[in-house]
Order: sequence, then C-alpha cells, then structure tokens
Amino acid sequence: MNTLKLFLKKNQVELIKIYANELNAKGAGIIAISLGAESNVLVGYYPFEMVKEKDPHLYQRVGLMGQSLGGGQATVYFKNRMVITLPMIKNPPVEELNIIYFLLTGADGKSELFQGIPQFCEVGGVTSVYYVLIGEQQNYVKDPNHWVVGQTDAGKAFKQFCEEAVEDDEVFKTFRSSHIFKEMIGMEEKWQGDEYLERVSLEAHGGALERLDSVGSPVKHIYGGRLGEGGVELSPTTLRYYYTLHEIVREIGIPTPDTTRIIEIGGGYGGLASVVTTVYPNLLYHMVEIDPVSRLARKYLERCGCDGVEVFEPGAYSNGMNGMNGMEDSARYDILISEYALSEMDSDGLDFYFETILPLCDTCYLGMNIWDQTKKDQFIERLSTLFQDIKEYPVYPETEWKRYIFVAKRVLPSDD
Repeated sequence: MNTLKLFLKKNQVELIKIYANELNAKGAGIIAISLGAESNVLVGYYPFEMVKEKDPHLYQRVGLMGQSLGGGQATVYFKNRMVITLPMIKNPPVEELNIIYFLLTGADGKSELFQGIPQFCEVGGVTSVYYVLIGEQQNYVKDPNHWVVGQTDAGKAFKQFCEEAVEDDEVFKTFRSSHIFKEMIGMEEKWQGDEYLERVSLEAHGGALERLDSVGSPVKHIYGGRLGEGGVELSPTTLRYYYTLHEIVREIGIPTPDTTRIIEIGGGYGGLASVVTTVYPNLLYHMVEIDPVSRLARKYLERCGCDGVEVFEPGAYSNGMNGMNGMEDSARYDILISEYALSEMDSDGLDFYFETILPLCDTCYLGMNIWDQTKKDQFIERLSTLFQDIKEYPVYPETEWKRYIFVAKRVLPSDD
C-alpha cells in the first residue's frame, strides 16, 4: 500500500487533472488506483452512479466518510482515521478544485478509501494548494506509548523504519530521504527553505549547520549564493529547525547559554536538538522520545558530533530525575520544547507529561495541532495551572491547516 501512496504523492497534479476532466464528462466519482501485475500501477475513474449500482458496499463506505454525495460542505471527523498531507502545489493545475475520493487497492486486494480535501494558502504571493487525505474510520489497537499517530499504518511504518535504520547502516545512510521517513518528518522542496530565510539569516551559522546534513542523506539545496561564494548546501528541514530556534530565542530567550537547561518532548531523529546544540554547544539538552525513535536519535546525534544531547525514553522519568546527567529531583529546566508531540498524545500520555516533566519547566514553547476546540480549551485550562502569560500565534508559514504555537511562563509561587 505504501507504493500506491507514494505514487499518489508524486502524481497528484496529473490525478487532479484526470478528476477534473472525468467530473465534467461523467459526474462526481472516485479515482481508483491499484497495484497490478509486476507492480504496475493502474488508474481508473468510477462515477458514483456506477459505484452505487455495481458496488453498493463501496458506495456505503463513501457515504460513511461524512460527505453528502449530493454535494454540499464536507463534515470530517478525524478520530481513528489516517491523515496524509500531500506536497504543496503552486499555481493549481485546474481552476476549480474539488473534494476528491481516492480508492487505493494493494496487490493483496485490500483497499483503503480516502477523502481528499483541498487546503489553500498564499506562498510568496502565489496561490497554492495542498490536499489533506482523510482515511476511513478504523478500530486501532491503543499505542502503548500513548502516541495517537503511532496507532495508524503510517505511524507503525515509521517506527518499523526507525528500527531498521538503527540496526542496518545501509538503511541509516539514506534514512532522511526515505518516503516513509519524510511522511512523518522532513521537507524536500527548495522554496520551503527559502520561506524560512525570509525571516532568518544563515550568515553566522550556515557552515556549522552543513555538518548536520552530512548524515542521513537528506534532500539538500544551495542557499545564500553559490557554493564557495557564501552559499551553503542545506536541507529545508534543517532550515525549519533553525527557524524554530530563532523563534524560541525571540519569544523566550537564552540569556545564559552556558547554564541553560532545555528539555524537548518528542524530538524525532534529533533534528532540532542538533541545531540548538550546534548554535549553543554548552547548554544542557535532554530529549524524550519513544523507542525505537530514541535509538535512531542517539545514532544520528552521535554521527553528527552532537555530544551535548542526552536522549531518554519516557519511562526514565517515571521515578524522578535522580542520576540523569547529575540532575536531582529538585532541578528544573529553563525551557520545554515540544513540536506537536504533546498534541499527538492520548489522555494518558498527557497525564504522564503534565505530572512528571511540565512541572519542572519554567517556560515552554509548544507547537500544536489540536483542531477540536473543546480539546484545545481543555489543554489551555490545564496548561494555565502551571504557566501564565500563555501566548498563541500561528505557525509560519501560515496555512489553512491552522497549526499554532503556545508560549508560556511558569506561575511563580507567592511570597504569602
């Protein structure tokens, strides 16, 4: 099935054109993509009227996804559904973009149905679009690490790939350019890096950051001029992390780099940790990540020379902080960072971090993607029991997907 998802990502412009042409000729329907003999990918189009007559079960599956087949606005429910974000397209290929249904059928005959919803944004003054694919409702087995995304097929594939990259050096050599890895973490288009450089300069640290992208073979581009003439070769993902550091310094500050203590929840392969400790090599940096992603982070950080980062699994915090890099239970962190990890936890996972790590932190910088307003309000209410001056602002570059940042300071005890 991953082969079909990769095909869909690479050929989405042509598929959008096919849908527009078939919609005009035959009416609304489904684009069917299947894996044929010798791994050939077959593409077909089936109007809803034909589906209703020939395959009532499939027609019912479409109806259960929340979109009226007679038209109108879509009502989408995300709970227990796979979500895939396709790459952004500048200058959409057709004038009117529609909700598109994709039916992916693997060689084993198993199929997955997705509802593709267009999301519009402005990139450098140019109208752009990316499709968000919402899968069918699934009955997932609860992830033991409380990571909601880990319950999905994409999450399971990501963890399995991390395991392979840890155990097999040949896989590790190119892990950052794997489509499985990039589906969770990573950017590859040059313009994505250019957007961050509209707000930050590489003049001071560009050369040092190049070392980080010498590990894992990410997709890289030349920024800031020609190589050897002031230009550097970096991945857009590293530039995103460099921009995140810029935002943390702007919103919170790192006034004493030699004594600052930072903890990151859900640091992935160590991308942000490597950037922060490259710019500020003397600060203490702890990172909390689930296994096997934690082991991949240790391997990556070691290979790129970031010795100042210590990576722990969540269980290391269950019984306090004693023995962890010399820190005692009473020790505190100056800054907590979480880029979406907290907002992707189930209720038990949130309980764990709110009870063990957040109380030890003086400030926090949280990337968030909780779209349900009730859950968002509940998170803010809980955050306000530990922090004050909670500030919210949209992630840059802003899109209709509505990701946002929380910055907060700890509630200091009263003198009374």
